[in-house]
Amino acid sequence: NHLRDLEIPLAPLAEQRRIVAKLETMLSKVDACQQRLAKIPVLLKRFRQSVLAAACSGHLTADWREENETESVEPQLLKHAQQDKKFAEALKNGQRFKSSTPFEWAMLPELPTDWCWGAAAEVVEPGAEIVYGIVQPGPEAPNGVPYVRGLDIQNGKILVDQLRRTSREIAKRYERASLKSGDVLLGIIRHTKVAIVPSSLNGGNITQGTARFRPSELISTGFLARWLESKYAQDWLHHHYRGIDMPGLNLADVRKLPVPLPPPAEQQEIVRRVEALFALADQIEARFRKAQALVDQLTPSLLARAFRGQLVPQDPTDEPAEKLLERIRQAEPRMARITRMKRKAAGP
Repeated sequence: NHLRDLEIPLAPLAEQRRIVAKLETMLSKVDACQQRLAKIPVLLKRFRQSVLAAACSGHLTADWREENETESVEPQLLKHAQQDKKFAEALKNGQRFKSSTPFEWAMLPELPTDWCWGAAAEVVEPGAEIVYGIVQPGPEAPNGVPYVRGLDIQNGKILVDQLRRTSREIAKRYERASLKSGDVLLGIIRHTKVAIVPSSLNGGNITQGTARFRPSELISTGFLARWLESKYAQDWLHHHYRGIDMPGLNLADVRKLPVPLPPPAEQQEIVRRVEALFALADQIEARFRKAQALVDQLTPSLLARAFRGQLVPQDPTDEPAEKLLERIRQAEPRMARITRMKRKAAGP
């Protein structure tokens, strides 16, 4: 009944045909525009990954090395590693990367001569092992300690406003995983997302689905985060996933992740260049979102204009819509009889 009572704007038949033809032309252009816009996020993702690949393999700063003298940090790395009994023993036996197969090394880039490889556990601050955090945070504690879950990390940032809080008693039991400004977080269940801890989360904590890295003097926070985000590191980590329904990483594997170590000055230059290029990508992405929002409004706007009679010019020689409607009404009884006859012929 509601459909029968619905009022429909009726244009002259000739104008209807012009409207349909115009809509088909315009909407095909809108569809083509949407298809082109849909490619931009893919291109931006590839661009960012290409930047990270160049940054973490030394290609991004090849010109910088030609103009600047640097020294390898490998002597410092070895000295740093010797402070840990486990790595000192591994160094003694020449087995720092004993878990890495030739296939795994094939995932990683060749490094410039003054760079070196270090295991992830070798490049964190002594006494601050790579760890995960709270296993059971308990009920929400409004005045408690904030903790970061994997879902709180989005686009390289921690969504501070949505963090949950645990009691100080529970947080105290996991003090080894407490956070400090400049720590780097890595998701280790389902998604290997990366974020840098801001100063507002000093004293916070993490859950068992997140690993904390506290960079030593061998590596800058920014460079470590960009390495973990790179396709090289992501592929290596995903190769070590365990489980199917809920794939995750064992901390023992995370600690053995190879990490490239450029000289400190070059690390700073790499981070500076990456941030500049990513800022450019962010500007393009913002313009894309604005353009996408405008394009998304085109279809409803065109349809609204069409049914207001504003899409195509009106022709005074067109048969008026009233006459068309009158013919339809006159044809109704005949069409009703034909319908009844067809139903009767079809049988029950």
